[in-house]
Amino acid sequence: MMLLKIKPSITFGVAIAAIVFFTVGDQFLPEPMKSWSYNLRTSTTGFITGIFDPNDKLDPNKAREEQLDQIEQGQP
Repeated sequence: MMLLKIKPSITFGVAIAAIVFFTVGDQFLPEPMKSWSYNLRTSTTGFITGIFDPNDKLDPNKAREEQLDQIEQGQP
């Protein structure tokens, strides 16, 4: 029950620390946390840009064309 009654100032402080770690942690933290911050930020931005990348749209006919190519080559 004690965890449910955390002071709002502590919650706010943890949220600010997480935002700072995510955005600029690799510029001033020591080495193990520096690489963690950088890797977290780059993987997150890569994931988000991968979702919204218009050049990498799914081709609905691509899977069907691959199946037809396999049938033409005699593969099951």
